[in-house]
Amino acid sequence: MVYDREVLHGDASPNNLVIHEGKGYFIDFEHAKFLTNNKALDSSGAGTIPYMSCRLLKLIGDACPDVIDYRASDDLESLFYIFLEFTMIYEGPGGKITNEGMQPLNASRWHKAYTIMDQDGLGTSGVLKKDFIINDDPKYEPAPYFRACHPILEEWCKAIGSA
Repeated sequence: MVYDREVLHGDASPNNLVIHEGKGYFIDFEHAKFLTNNKALDSSGAGTIPYMSCRLLKLIGDACPDVIDYRASDDLESLFYIFLEFTMIYEGPGGKITNEGMQPLNASRWHKAYTIMDQDGLGTSGVLKKDFIINDDPKYEPAPYFRACHPILEEWCKAIGSA
């Protein structure tokens, strides 16, 4: 996430994000990785499972490698899932939860698959996320306060899908 310094956060999740005076900051760089040629090979973990990229989930689910090929795109995809979640479940500033947003149709299956916490569950969660990302018309809806973010989410989703 700190691309100018060639450092990836490695664990982008809502628990590692704070808002101060209207700006977002990542904290907890315990899993930070240094980039070499836009990727980092690391054995110290790959992030918080619900926000991990579909590529990492599939990689870990398929092979459970000793060393993980972590890329800048993995942090950016994690940030997408955080933003997607925030726009669907929060009413707006102040953190009040709403039920007016609509999560992606298969989001409950992502959750169910990764809660199994075995290789099959992680791989399945990655595949389900990838299905959402490459879908030409994914079904989800931000909460009313965040509806203006819908085009940003669509473009970001397309960019991840074509990467």
